[in-house]
Amino acid sequence: MIKLGIVNGSELTPEAVAALNRHDAALVSSHESLVRCRRAGVAIPLHVQPHGREIATLHIGRGGCFSPRPQRASSQQPFTEGDVCMVTPGHRGDMLNILPVAKHLHDQGLRVWMSVPELCEDLFDERIPYVQLFRSPVNRCHMIEAMAAAKREFKQVVRCHLDTLESPKATSHWTTEMWWLAGFLPHFGDPAWRLDIARREKHPGQPKIVVNVTSAITAPFADGPRLLDELRRAFPGRILDIGSLRVSSLLDLLPIMDAALCVVSIDTGTLHLAGAASVPLIALVPREVGGDPWRSTLPRFYHSLIGYQEAALCPALVIAAIERATGISANACRLQAA
Repeated sequence: MIKLGIVNGSELTPEAVAALNRHDAALVSSHESLVRCRRAGVAIPLHVQPHGREIATLHIGRGGCFSPRPQRASSQQPFTEGDVCMVTPGHRGDMLNILPVAKHLHDQGLRVWMSVPELCEDLFDERIPYVQLFRSPVNRCHMIEAMAAAKREFKQVVRCHLDTLESPKATSHWTTEMWWLAGFLPHFGDPAWRLDIARREKHPGQPKIVVNVTSAITAPFADGPRLLDELRRAFPGRILDIGSLRVSSLLDLLPIMDAALCVVSIDTGTLHLAGAASVPLIALVPREVGGDPWRSTLPRFYHSLIGYQEAALCPALVIAAIERATGISANACRLQAA
């Protein structure tokens, strides 16, 4: 049964309705530019929930061709009382993505540890009190060794990532894969499971459009500097570029996001950190990383989701998304600044 016929303001195509009916699915989320991208022949994912139990992804391409990709709902066994160690590859984005699960386990009475390489220790301080730091002797991205090290110290270990990028995958994105491996995929899109990080102070400045389109390691955006210039021209005096800021901890950017009109971020730590701020997120993500669509990011919560290629070819898509998220007209901003 179709529960939603509108996708972020775009009507579903007849092909989409037929495909969803075939799978008896209720729409969960999709790209905001469904109709426009379909006409351009761009393959985009539709995330659907068949029978309210499992998550699947339908990909629409040229001619409205769909292909289902079934996904399981959970993996881990239930945990008992005591200590539990969560193991991730060691990227800050990975840890921010899975922290809501750590908070849930903590609230259930478990003492939660997270395996963290020395390079990422700066992410953890008193602002994340529900996690204890287990200093992993293994460099990041070596899951097999990191799991072995954790199992030597803990009886209960939560695997939060695949051993290698070639390992069999159960979901369509690495962000959902982490939640599936931990056993909590049904809560991936649950607003009650938002990222919970304490604040040291509030940002005293005027609300800005907070932007990071230039600073990323795993998935850099080559056209970021050009897009940043376009945004500054569209919203003169309203853009705050956090990609150029130097902070001692990524968490120091959160008060700035709290005071933002909206956040625009490419696929990096700031994208995941924005999940802790109650402001609209415009997420720019690559459709694939290293030729692998699974390595692209599906954020847990977002106002708009735009691909790198689309943002590079048509910056107006990003400008329009900002206008919708903030209610601010780019034309009015330019006239006011003139």
